[in-house]
Amino acid sequence: MTTPGALPTMRHAVHDVVDGAHSWGTLDQAPARSTVVQQITLRVLRPGTSLRERRLLHLRQIWPVAGAICSAVSLLVLASRVPAPVAASIALALYGLGFLCLDVMTTRLRATVRELTASSTCTPGGLVVLGDAACVRATAARLVALEREFASGHLSLERYLARWNEVYTALPADSNRT
Repeated sequence: MTTPGALPTMRHAVHDVVDGAHSWGTLDQAPARSTVVQQITLRVLRPGTSLRERRLLHLRQIWPVAGAICSAVSLLVLASRVPAPVAASIALALYGLGFLCLDVMTTRLRATVRELTASSTCTPGGLVVLGDAACVRATAARLVALEREFASGHLSLERYLARWNEVYTALPADSNRT
């Protein structure tokens, strides 16, 4: 039996996995690796992007992991029914076709996504900073605040979309890299 507080948390977790955490886009903070000390990327969708479109974009973003899981499961299921090389080929084809299909299905949508990225990298000459991390975080904070206001009923859908559009149009249109 679950506690009353656990059900909404599970529901939100499933929602985040299927739809993404935010209706306006994503904020990704990459962990530090070799020379990159920090990387943060904000992707803002066109206001009014439908749930279906958001789900497709989100699935494309998470496909490297989701596709690997699907391929591994298919490999396990097929391994007992067909020879191992055939099972492995089918699993790899599933993984690759997922990339191909999602790429084709989201081409038009990806062209409308606005993106800001900031990173800092260690070099022999010192720390090199590309982009404005404070701007990326401030823009994301504004979008999160708008989303909370809308969810709490303090903003109408029209006002929410208008403010989201203000943020979206303030971002450079030529920064698409998704």
